[in-house]
Amino acid sequence: MSRIQVEYEFIFVCSMPMLYGFLTTPEGLQSWFCTEVSIEKNTYTFKWEGGEESAICTKNNLLTEIQYDWIGRDLAESTTFKISKSPITRETILVIETACDENEESQEQTYWENAIEELKHATGG
Repeated sequence: MSRIQVEYEFIFVCSMPMLYGFLTTPEGLQSWFCTEVSIEKNTYTFKWEGGEESAICTKNNLLTEIQYDWIGRDLAESTTFKISKSPITRETILVIETACDENEESQEQTYWENAIEELKHATGG
């Protein structure tokens, strides 16, 4: 099965610093992404019901971009979060770039939409 890159864009009404905190800190990540996370240097270990995965934070541009490179996957894969501010509406924009099996693109989109709803609830909008 081949893997494809996918990209999703979501609009938030919170500030860029607030959203950045929810993408980089254990407390923030546990509120929407995983049940538990531990950080040792640049290695994040994410735990969910039924498993765990680790990733190295290879890119961390303060307030604008975070990239996690997943450890132990067959192919080199990463999940990148890009944060920007719309110059017109002043809304905060989150772009997520990740990979999925090409026949599971619909499920991947549903996963991220549900996760982002949790994130929006945690950030107040």
